[in-house]
Amino acid sequence: MHRKKTARDLAFIQELMLEMTRVFFVHHNDVPDDQAEGREAKANARLDAFTRGQVVGLRQAGKPRGEIRRLVRKKDGKRPTVRSVEYVLSKKKADPIWHGEDSSVGGRPPSLSAVELRQLTGLVFKDRGKAVVTVACCMKK
Repeated sequence: MHRKKTARDLAFIQELMLEMTRVFFVHHNDVPDDQAEGREAKANARLDAFTRGQVVGLRQAGKPRGEIRRLVRKKDGKRPTVRSVEYVLSKKKADPIWHGEDSSVGGRPPSLSAVELRQLTGLVFKDRGKAVVTVACCMKK
C-alpha cells in the first residue's frame, strides 16, 4: 500500500513541476511582448500530424525510441520528449487506422478572456507569499 501512495505522490509532484515549468516559460520567454501570442504556442509546441507519422514510420523501421527522439523535431524545432514519442506509439498501437491526426474534440470553451486571464495571473503572482491566494481573495480585489 505504501509503495502505491509513494508512486502516486511522485507522479503528482512530477506533473506539478512540469506544469510550473510550462507556466514559467510562458511568462519568462525570449519572445518580445509585441508577439505575446507566440509565447503560448512556443511553450506548448506539439508534434504535428506529419511528425507523428515520422515517429511511427521510424519505429516500424526498427529505430529505438532514443534515436527517434534525436531524428524528429517539434513545431518549435526542439526534440520531443520520450513520453511524447511513447504516447504516439501507444496511440497507433491502440488504433491501427490512426494517421496522426489531431483530436477533433472541441472541449469546454474558456470561461476567461485573454485579458481576464492575464489580470488574474498578475493578481496571483503579485500577492503570492503575502496572503493565501484563494478564489475568495481574488474576488475581493
